[in-house]
Amino acid sequence: MRLKQNGIIVAVWLLLATCSATAGAEDSVDAAMKRLAAIRVFAFGPAGLGGGTSQGELDFRTIAALPQEHALPLFLTLYSIGNTQAKSYALIGIRRISPSKFNEIYRSLSASEEEVTTERGCMVGSEKLSTIARQIQKDPENLKFFRAN
Repeated sequence: MRLKQNGIIVAVWLLLATCSATAGAEDSVDAAMKRLAAIRVFAFGPAGLGGGTSQGELDFRTIAALPQEHALPLFLTLYSIGNTQAKSYALIGIRRISPSKFNEIYRSLSASEEEVTTERGCMVGSEKLSTIARQIQKDPENLKFFRAN
């Protein structure tokens, strides 16, 4: 009898732990989406004085790590509601998952004059969204084009 009770307790504990982990992952994705939608700087690779990974890149990775069928709608939402920095992150995700959808969006912004605040190493500057989109179109897997030299 005691063994059966212990087994039930373990099963309940495992169920609760699984639910908590899933809820934590959803909270993590929601938090990443909120931060990315209003992110102040678009940066990949070493950023800032310490050369760490930017919060934007960490949040991008959180969404990109999801199964594609979940990540794509999030990136499309981010593109539609986010600022220009958020759009830049979203474009990378969209290009990697759905090149055809990216090309649709790309055609509409190829002449965009919108400015994106960027950070390469510890240098903050700006680039046109159309320029960043063109770089993403050429090489969506390799973001060396955006890393500090």
